[in-house]
Amino acid sequence: MWILLELVLLGAALLYGSVIVDSFGPHGIV
Repeated sequence: MWILLELVLLGAALLYGSVIVDSFGPHGIV
């Protein structure tokens, strides 16, 4: 149960991070 929750949080974190990097564009962190 906890593993599933962690996977969901990890997926959300990765998605949020990708959106932030994409918003910065080519000048963002590689």
